[in-house]
Amino acid sequence: MKGMKMLDFSIHRRILGLYERMTRRYRQDACLVKEFLHYLLSTRSLGKFNRVMARSLHIHPNVIDFWLIAVYCEFDMRGSMQASRNILLQGIRRNPDVPEFYFEYLKFELRVLKKLYTRKKLLETKQDVEVIDELQPKAEEEKINGSVPSLIYASSSKSITKLFRLNVDLHLRIKNLVQEYSKIIDTTQLMKEIEEHIDGVLYIERKADMMRHLLSNAEDIDQIQDKVSCFIQKTLPDLESFEVLLPKSKFDAAYEYYLEF
Repeated sequence: MKGMKMLDFSIHRRILGLYERMTRRYRQDACLVKEFLHYLLSTRSLGKFNRVMARSLHIHPNVIDFWLIAVYCEFDMRGSMQASRNILLQGIRRNPDVPEFYFEYLKFELRVLKKLYTRKKLLETKQDVEVIDELQPKAEEEKINGSVPSLIYASSSKSITKLFRLNVDLHLRIKNLVQEYSKIIDTTQLMKEIEEHIDGVLYIERKADMMRHLLSNAEDIDQIQDKVSCFIQKTLPDLESFEVLLPKSKFDAAYEYYLEF
């Protein structure tokens, strides 16, 4: 048994050496580096992982996958929420014009709330309400009701207003993300802010993109009519949004339905 452990360790050292030489020679190959990082995580070689990760973030600061791997290590393996948060904030500071970092940051905070919610429910099944009130500070109660993601979205909007204000894909992805977590977290205020931006900005200044999004999953006449009706309730059609509908004009009923407006 001891011999087998020595053999496994020898193989492990050999693999580490091969990965180390390959990643240093082909340091611009992000896929190779990610494969090395995944191997280090799978073998729980966290000391080596930290060194390789630091080098990877220095060489590939704009590749979000490396930041997410680092977050996974801190949050899922080490259980450190604050370290994970700091990593994402550092990623935003180094990539302030990349919307994907803002999306992942909001997603992370929602995951944190989900974890707090699950922990709170477990405590409620084992302890009295009075004990829970002592263990759970008021700040966590605010997080559980969804105020923190709302504040994050509001603060991020300062950057989004300048850089991503008209990014339809970003805001719709955020809306879908929040809807996924709405079953366990009170996201009423956050959803209200997102919908206000979509209705008050995107439906006014990005009509064609919103029409394209609505029609993306429409397959028959009835669905197209429903989507077009929804669009018209939100805003007035323009020529550009009309051109988006033209490829769908083989559905004569929907085409005529749109022309009525």
